[in-house]
Amino acid sequence: MVRLIEITDATLAETALAELKAGKDFSEVADLYSSSNFPGDEELVNNTSSLPQVVIDYYDYQTTPSLSNVLTDGTTNYIVQVTEADTNKLKDEIIENFALDTTFMEKTLEYYFVENGFTIYDKPLYDLFVQSYPNYLGK
Repeated sequence: MVRLIEITDATLAETALAELKAGKDFSEVADLYSSSNFPGDEELVNNTSSLPQVVIDYYDYQTTPSLSNVLTDGTTNYIVQVTEADTNKLKDEIIENFALDTTFMEKTLEYYFVENGFTIYDKPLYDLFVQSYPNYLGK
């Protein structure tokens, strides 16, 4: 689980980080400094989330709760707080999240169809797959 603050101004981002390190509540700092996209709410994320790459690069390898320095993608600044890094503790939430994630479901089904050599012998069904699910048929 992570919390993310997006701040356009680099100076304000450093100020926000200093307040967090001084013990100020993450939600309060987010309310004061965050721009619109990421207001500091706690979210379950994965490396396919639609977050900036610099943020994904930070939390993807965290194994303990942590607070990032100011991360930047060149135009926008981010502060990331990893609130829970142990995926075993988040198992039920992860399963629920992935069950609702259509991109994940698509990629999973595609993988299993291709990896296991799924073959369709029924011509109308095959034509439907060619039209609607071509990636399921492999190369």
